[in-house]
Amino acid sequence: MRIHGTGRCAVALGLLLALTSPKALAGDTLFVVRSTPGVLPGGVDSLLMRPTGGSFDFSSSWQKELRATVSGPHNWNLSASAGRLRDLELTGYAGAIGWGTAIDTLPKFSISGDGRAWGATYSHFDVRQLGFAWNGTINRARVQFEQQSGPDLITGELRFDADTVVRIVAPLRKRARRGVPLELDVGVVHSTGAPVTLSSSGLPPGATFEVVTPSQGRLAWTPTADQQGDFHVTFAAADGSGHGEEAHTWIQVDGDTLADIVSDPGDRMFPGRSARLRPGDMTTSAFEWPGGGVVSLLVTPKTAGQQPWAVSITNAGYAPLFPGNYAIERRWSSDAFGMAEFIVSPIPQGACTRAETRFRIRKLTIDAGGSGYTSYPLRTLWLEWEQHCDAETPAFRGEVRLNAGSPTVIYAPIARMVRSGDELAFHVWARDTLGRPVTIASGPLP
Repeated sequence: MRIHGTGRCAVALGLLLALTSPKALAGDTLFVVRSTPGVLPGGVDSLLMRPTGGSFDFSSSWQKELRATVSGPHNWNLSASAGRLRDLELTGYAGAIGWGTAIDTLPKFSISGDGRAWGATYSHFDVRQLGFAWNGTINRARVQFEQQSGPDLITGELRFDADTVVRIVAPLRKRARRGVPLELDVGVVHSTGAPVTLSSSGLPPGATFEVVTPSQGRLAWTPTADQQGDFHVTFAAADGSGHGEEAHTWIQVDGDTLADIVSDPGDRMFPGRSARLRPGDMTTSAFEWPGGGVVSLLVTPKTAGQQPWAVSITNAGYAPLFPGNYAIERRWSSDAFGMAEFIVSPIPQGACTRAETRFRIRKLTIDAGGSGYTSYPLRTLWLEWEQHCDAETPAFRGEVRLNAGSPTVIYAPIARMVRSGDELAFHVWARDTLGRPVTIASGPLP
């Protein structure tokens, strides 16, 4: 779908559409982008483009994605997808990855303009309106987006023949902490000032939403100890005359951060390096590299004399790392980089020749703020591991949580080996930090 407009032709075209298609009177087409200083090309901090003086081209792949090209004095491209084999829906998408990355099951978003691209970072976008013609082409769209790369923030909105009689003003995402009160204001605007009904749905348990004035509502919530993770809230507004809108906000409640490492007596993997660190004892950072097959973690103790230590994980063939159990065996002297690896460093001198590692990823999610094709910061990481040197009994074990965890935690060995005919037995236990009863089940058993 293409809209062109220049000079008198644009005025004539607008009059013709108004006379022949009353629906077009309610339509709005524009592209607006804003940024922190110094991010956008040309030395500007904001840019607004309409069909007059340029063109808007839209394409889709049968409701799987939206692609827009805005041309004129400035040239911009925007693409959004819900992920492979998924239809775009009227909802919010958090943690969308760059268009050219390998993990195609996640939402994707990219934006580029006037020779500069930001498509490799993680983004959030909200599809508020979306319509398709019988042949799969787009005939209506309204998408708001946010993309952050380190301190650089880009926000904006794309409209195509959108109904903007009723408009909701709400953040795409909001971070919260357990035990800390949160207030989130939501505004609504009607183009003629007519009364509007404002409501919410999907509120987390314990949250309330109050209409403070005819044009403003407020969500109030204090997340409890067991409310950690992402919560998707929908705000809706309608004027009773067929005009309305929904906005979607992701509330991200931070989790636990800790680092526990234990070196058994006789361990040669990381001898003498036992520690129990909490947020006040350390600084942490974690990244995932493009493609999803490499994760790096750095823990820096604040106590003088304690060395920083790092964990680096490389999956076989750089296959993406997902929550689950993994087994890696590495020969320190001959394994080439690129094979599956799990390395805790600095590696002590005289380390073993073969390292057997079993590790479990309980949680792994990405945050906004990736720096191009270099790395993607992790928003949550929950990692456990157990290493043995040359099949020896002493082990080096560890657990790291970065903004992760659960009030109910089950403890079980990552892996156990047994010979045919021998008996295998091990303990599994669970606890709930809130004191609630816990039921343990298993399956499938051999």
